[in-house]
Amino acid sequence: MERRNFIIVSALGATAVGLPIWYFKSQNNIDPISEPGALSYIWDDETILEVGKQYLQKFPGESTKSILKEKLIGSETHSLEDNVQNIQQKIDQEFTSDNMVIIDGWVLSVTEARQCALFYLNK
Repeated sequence: MERRNFIIVSALGATAVGLPIWYFKSQNNIDPISEPGALSYIWDDETILEVGKQYLQKFPGESTKSILKEKLIGSETHSLEDNVQNIQQKIDQEFTSDNMVIIDGWVLSVTEARQCALFYLNK
């Protein structure tokens, strides 16, 4: 790959990660960790809230914000960008390894369902 192409691709990648994070930071009441990225494009807030509620009913041992955040991002301190990127990687890996749950008829990765639950608890 030529240096020029590498710089362009890197800039586009940084923009692709940075724009959603900037958007979420500008929304005072939304925690980007709790916003299920891909699902928020196809579902409205009410659907995400309902799925989050049902996940918590199904898994009551994960019913606090601290437990969900620990399961989503771990205990190490990372930047917001790294956390969002790590969550997306976890979602991809969970679909590959069949680590999924069925909530209200939807097949979700466990991480997506946990994000919905955290979104529910944050509202």
